[in-house]
Amino acid sequence: MVCANDGSIRLPAAGEITTHILKPDSLRIPGLRALEAFGLRLAKAIDLDVIQVQMIEVADVKALLVERYDRELDAVGELTRLHQEDFCQALGYPGELKYEASGGPSLAQCARLIRESRLGPAAVKGLLDWLLFNVLMGNADAHAKNLALLCDRKGRRKLAPFYDLVPTIAIAEQFVERQPALRIGTSDRIDEVTPEDLRSFASACGYAPSFVLRRLASMIHDALRCAPMVAALLVEQGAMPERIENALDKVRGNMRRMAQQLR
Repeated sequence: MVCANDGSIRLPAAGEITTHILKPDSLRIPGLRALEAFGLRLAKAIDLDVIQVQMIEVADVKALLVERYDRELDAVGELTRLHQEDFCQALGYPGELKYEASGGPSLAQCARLIRESRLGPAAVKGLLDWLLFNVLMGNADAHAKNLALLCDRKGRRKLAPFYDLVPTIAIAEQFVERQPALRIGTSDRIDEVTPEDLRSFASACGYAPSFVLRRLASMIHDALRCAPMVAALLVEQGAMPERIENALDKVRGNMRRMAQQLR
């Protein structure tokens, strides 16, 4: 899609560079786009680096308008594409192997990629924040294709903003299973990950376990404070109240469980 300066959106002309992606709501899981907006807005509220999204309605269909992060204005103000590759591509895995249980990359491999690519401390911390937020939000579908490297016109690479942050614990298990897409310690369920599992992650991925748990506690505090405001604003903007209220209840319950285990 192309979004004009006046806020209108249209299909691109032949060869035109798009500025946004339009994601209509799911027919199989109504309210899925609102859940994605909730995850992204909550991450933004606690100062994580995430894509910009907007809840809209097109021809009576609710949708999520996603601003593309792989676009940039050049020296003369023309929109250009930036090269990006998700972690499956960067690690040499085909896209269908995005899940670790299917033979895809592990968190340790993702961490090694960041360090060996010399992306710097911000990217090292970014991977940790991505993992912890997905654990707290209960996103079992956080796989290797949901992490990406972004390359600017000078060839410098960095960790791309986060995307596809969906609290899958708010979706019935008949649609989305609870097994984490990337293994975290020994837990078989995203809603049963423990601080000990995160200690195992830290050891495998080169983080100090004490730092990981301090960051977890800080993120829980901030997310519990911001979640009700994020949920209320989304309902005001047309999200299904029952979907958002259920997500808020599930996510807060999961965060409080982990907070209790940290004591």
